[in-house]
Amino acid sequence: MNRPATGSPQGASRRSLGRGFSELGGRSLRQYLGQSDPIDSWHPEGDQAAATRRRYGAIAIASGKGGTGKTTVAANLATLLGGSDLRVLLIDADFGLANLHFLLGLQPKTSLARLLLGGLGAREVAMEGPKGVRVIPGCSGVERMANLDDGQMHTLARALAEAEEGTDIVLLDTAAGLARQNLALLRASAMVLVVTTPDIPAMTDAYGLIKLLSRSSTSIPVGLLVNRARNRTEAEEVALRLTSLSEKFLGRKPEPLGWVPEDSSFSRRAAEGKPLVLADPQSAAAGALKSVADKLLSSVPMIPQARLEERYFDHLCEVLARGEPERV
Repeated sequence: MNRPATGSPQGASRRSLGRGFSELGGRSLRQYLGQSDPIDSWHPEGDQAAATRRRYGAIAIASGKGGTGKTTVAANLATLLGGSDLRVLLIDADFGLANLHFLLGLQPKTSLARLLLGGLGAREVAMEGPKGVRVIPGCSGVERMANLDDGQMHTLARALAEAEEGTDIVLLDTAAGLARQNLALLRASAMVLVVTTPDIPAMTDAYGLIKLLSRSSTSIPVGLLVNRARNRTEAEEVALRLTSLSEKFLGRKPEPLGWVPEDSSFSRRAAEGKPLVLADPQSAAAGALKSVADKLLSSVPMIPQARLEERYFDHLCEVLARGEPERV
């Protein structure tokens, strides 16, 4: 499968996508689980809608280490994109220590682990989050999920493909670090957004992640977000340092997509299960995230009209089949 073309529309055309959410009754199993079916809640597209449909490549949100606020960024960006008439699929791809659902105020009664362990499909696992975002919750403390081999990853990808039907964009909140299963998710994406903070350990690990991506998959665009910066000057210094090092030693550099200021409201809203961009839309941090979301859509490759049916999880299966070597 070829990667999505790098062209992208401008201005209002990004928000011309129509999305219809209906109040359809859930399937019997979902009634048992007490959930609606976000997959069925999107109206099927007619011929005219399909002809003008636009789809974006999948975006993996990543970090070299934990504690950068990556998951908070993922939750808020997905909410913003969902509010701009995009049909968003958000996947908690931290298979071992998932917590994305807490930030969205969701209480899942199952998780994607059941896709491997049996009994449920993607329709039963999916939940509807803020602004109609379709969410696949992860699981926490399940050892088997934290150490998936390629065969298990392939099985999981095939099962998740059902959830991708009808989406305009897929966002993955990946685990921090360089585990093999995590790298496969990044390599299959159309773009990787690396989240770092001004802390030296976070910057060092962010550079390590960018280095590994550049050596193994040079065609993947990499964006950079500086989170929890004290001010613009600090954020710009961090971005300049990382882009300069990457250009000098790796021959390519990530694209700075903005910065988000330190804001204690993030922790308070997380405890309430409310994305900051909805709870405090006028805050400086929410404004910064809106700017990042706009730049993200301008940077991520789009899927050409002739290949609209291509799916991220099909590409993930191809990456797993190739067994791309890790070159250091």
